[in-house]
Amino acid sequence: MLNEEAIEIILKAIEQTCAKFVDGARFDVTKRGFVSEVTDGGYVVLIEGQSYLIRSPDNYAVGDTVRVLFEQNNPNNRSILGKVT
Repeated sequence: MLNEEAIEIILKAIEQTCAKFVDGARFDVTKRGFVSEVTDGGYVVLIEGQSYLIRSPDNYAVGDTVRVLFEQNNPNNRSILGKVT
């Protein structure tokens, strides 16, 4: 019979394995970000501690919260979907 410690180790291994597969999965991901800077090249958006330069034809201001799409979970293919209201 398995004891509680062994069950915890097995569950932690399953959780880590699942997280690894989900993080690497190729599906669209939408995240909330914070416009921290407006530049000639676009907007610097802070998402989960990481800064991304994103071009957009729309107008945003420093301090705006925006939704950002990562196509196929690839941070190099990103676009601002719009402002969070």
